[in-house]
This record gives sequence, structure tokens and C-alpha cells, in this order.
Amino acid sequence: MPNPLARAVRRFASRPAASTDALSPTTGEDDQLARLRMVHDELQRQREATAGKANGQRARATLLIGASTVVTGVQAPRIPDTIRELLNMPVDAAGADIAFTIAALALAVLATLVAVTAGIFGLRLSGVDKGEEIDVTKLATNVLELSPTLYVAEWSLLRDKLNVHNLDVYRLELRRKDWTRGSRWLVVSWALTILQFGVSF
Repeated sequence: MPNPLARAVRRFASRPAASTDALSPTTGEDDQLARLRMVHDELQRQREATAGKANGQRARATLLIGASTVVTGVQAPRIPDTIRELLNMPVDAAGADIAFTIAALALAVLATLVAVTAGIFGLRLSGVDKGEEIDVTKLATNVLELSPTLYVAEWSLLRDKLNVHNLDVYRLELRRKDWTRGSRWLVVSWALTILQFGVSF
């Protein structure tokens, strides 16, 4: 997914620079520092927003796991009960009764399997994590030993934080897809459960 902040930073980085590794303006350093810090502030705001989204996804994971557990708990015990009912039916039982019992068994199995699938997506979603953090040792070396100016040091920090942020955004997008898929499977499991009860009674 395109990231406007990342594009803006790349355009900023494409400006003429004295160093091939980091930006090092020759004039107007105060102005360039102010612009760099403006981007840094926005990145920090987005980092906090990303952390909030991660917490929200964990809450959704709890909901998904809980709801799928309810369906599984309701349907799983009905499978052996329905099998026993089917096996104990008299030989001269009506064909409709046998058909309804088989349908109830099939729906119970399907509802259980689908609910388990939804729960698996919930477990994947509960594993929301953040990307690798900045290597502080490398950062200290870049800032304290290799960076000739404050400007270059701040740019080095911003670049590393942006890389971490983009990885976090990518991971959250993957987890968002897990939520979408899991919630759809959950809806299907509830629909099958309703049908199963309808066929059973």
C-alpha cells in the first residue's frame, strides 16, 4: 500500500546532497532542519496511530476467538449425539427423518470446521506484532561518530524510524486481511448453526 509519508521523505531525500549516504545541505541548514523535524513529528504521530491500530486489532482478535469458541462449543458435542441418533434409528424409519438427521449431522460438522477456521484467523490476528526496532548501537555509531552535522544525524534517525514504521504498516495490513477473512468465516459458521438448529427441530 503506498505510503504518502514515505513518498514525501523519498522526494526530500532526492534533493542535491553533499553526501551519497545522507542529506547534508550546504545552505539554509536551519530551514532544512525545521523541515526535517516537521516530517519527524508527523512520523511520530503516525507511529502512535499505528500502535493504536495494533491494540484495536488485538481486541478484534479476542472477539473473533471468543465467538468462534461459542460456535465450536455448541456444535462439536452435537456431532457424536447426531451420529448416535442416526445409528439408533429403526430400520423402518421414514426416509424424511433419516434425511433430516443426516443433514443436521453435516451442518454440525461444517459449522464446527468453519468456526475453527475463524478461530485460527483470530489467533493469527492476536499475534499482532511490531517490526524490528532501530538498532541503537548502529544509531549511536551513525550519530556520534559518522554524522558530520546535526542535520545528517537527524536524517539518519528519521530514515531508520521510517523503515521500521513502514514494516509495521505492512504487518498491520496483513492482519487486517486476517480480520476480514476470519469475520466472514465466523458469519458463515453462525449461519450454518442456525440452519442446523432449524433442521434438528
